[in-house]
Amino acid sequence: MPRDIEYHDTYVIKRGPPAEIQLESARLRAAAGLSAGRVPRVVREEGGALHLERIDDLVAVGHHLPRARDRAGLCERVGAVLAHVHRDFHPPGVDCAQDQVALHGDYSAYNIQLHLPTDELVLLDWLPAAWLPDAPLCGPPSVDLAVLWLSLGFQPVMSRYSLRHPGRLALAALEGYQRAGGSASAVEVARTTVDLLPAYEAMRFRTAPRQEHIRLRPTQVRIRWFLNTVVLLDRLVRGVS
Repeated sequence: MPRDIEYHDTYVIKRGPPAEIQLESARLRAAAGLSAGRVPRVVREEGGALHLERIDDLVAVGHHLPRARDRAGLCERVGAVLAHVHRDFHPPGVDCAQDQVALHGDYSAYNIQLHLPTDELVLLDWLPAAWLPDAPLCGPPSVDLAVLWLSLGFQPVMSRYSLRHPGRLALAALEGYQRAGGSASAVEVARTTVDLLPAYEAMRFRTAPRQEHIRLRPTQVRIRWFLNTVVLLDRLVRGVS
């Protein structure tokens, strides 16, 4: 995925393999008409270089959450924007099955940026995450939600970005998604998150400094406990009903 980025006064250049640049350019253009959330405007595409408008005064939601006054409210907004993505995003050449949607593909709390002057949410990086198996362009809505849940919950303990009660924030995001018309249940997202967890963990341990590994271990236990609790509660509710 493109990771070579140059910053200029009014635009940003992302460089990468031409096929990936072309794909992201097409996806960004298709996302330009979303009814919620903002997407950087494509200025032009030249081979392996994608020129995008530069949007200043951004902070990643994952970085802002620990100091946000209304953390649950912000996560609800993040979930609501994703519901609009799943309803309005129709990239060219992507024909999804009836029970699937066109995915953002890397809906991490660090690719969702808060524009501080306007409080608007800005969505970046519209290519499937490199760690996702098979780099899906289509899939069940729970895939994007699972990526979000993992990004909220899988932080080293005692780091500046670790969150208290990340499970509550994950469920707040799902509630915002459902209120905005999105269709996914907590147990569906939990099961997808469980399926994706090994690949996500491998990526985090591969990219994190070695001295941070010991602080990631408790996170592994915490996120598994939360996901298992969601699935167990669903079974209990189904058993009662």
